[in-house]
Amino acid sequence: MTFINIPGELSKIRTVSFIGSMVTKILSDLHPSLALADYVKDIKISTSVWIKNSGKFPNFDGWAEGYATFTVSHNDRNRIIEYIKGQKEHHKTEVFKDEYKRLLEEYGIEFDEKYIQ
Repeated sequence: MTFINIPGELSKIRTVSFIGSMVTKILSDLHPSLALADYVKDIKISTSVWIKNSGKFPNFDGWAEGYATFTVSHNDRNRIIEYIKGQKEHHKTEVFKDEYKRLLEEYGIEFDEKYIQ
């Protein structure tokens, strides 16, 4: 688990937890004054700079254009942290694409298969 401090407007949040893998999961407190789209854009810009400067991911060529967000209860925070920590093991039995589609269906979210990669 890598923690990155994001400057500027994002300092209004308490914690951003980044989990590195093929699919990045973020658990964060989002301040009500921040628009989600701006928040995600700022995270992508800030982390792109950090990733490129760190040299830890030499093949990184940018984030995907899209993203998905889900709201969870504060009461579920520890469960979600454990879920994120177990992603490497979890994705041995359920690939991200299948998990994502399952979650969308589970929560009754309509989607177009052509946008699921």
